Amino acid sequence: MAENKAVDWTLAVSLANGSEDTAKQLLQLLIQQLPDNKTDSQHYYTNRDYKSLRDLVHKVHGASCYCGVPLLKNAAREFEEALRNGRTDVFDPLYSQFIGAIGDVQTQAVEIISDEISC
Repeated sequence: MAENKAVDWTLAVSLANGSEDTAKQLLQLLIQQLPDNKTDSQHYYTNRDYKSLRDLVHKVHGASCYCGVPLLKNAAREFEEALRNGRTDVFDPLYSQFIGAIGDVQTQAVEIISDEISC
């Protein structure tokens, strides 16, 4: 059974053209933005500002394509698609999945970056 990793370091390095330093920098940039992304998404979702939410999720989706964070990438893609198509019937579970993936990335990325620094 495949392990579901919020951060796939091998993928991150591959996406950074084999450079661990670049992969670490990209991951650090992503995790620096995630707290604000999470707060803003909670605000937009609570206030049903779905256009702003879609724009933010699109931004997170784009950033996640370069950082080796497959769970966040997939959660953002699915949620962005639902927002774009007005599929309000699936907003709640997809929003929860998106927020959960952000938290998982925040937790695992800090561990991975710390491990990479200490090597």
